[in-house]
Amino acid sequence: MRESKVQKTLREGYEADGCVVLKLNPGTDIPLGFPDLLIVMPNGRVRFVEVKRADGRVSPAQEVWRDRLTRMGHDAMIVRPKEKA
Repeated sequence: MRESKVQKTLREGYEADGCVVLKLNPGTDIPLGFPDLLIVMPNGRVRFVEVKRADGRVSPAQEVWRDRLTRMGHDAMIVRPKEKA
């Protein structure tokens, strides 16, 4: 399954629960390895989600960002589809 399909499925699920989902596009203001999606949740929390294909590789920069955001008290995760690669 393509990353874009996984992102679309996640977006639809979160939005159905009343969340705002923002796709963060890499560029000058978004650092290398920063998660793909920012989820603003109705309970006042935010979640950072890096989306990968079932066989996608997580870069060291993505792991660093996930760990850093988690240490700061945020929900930060890497999500893959349930299908096998």
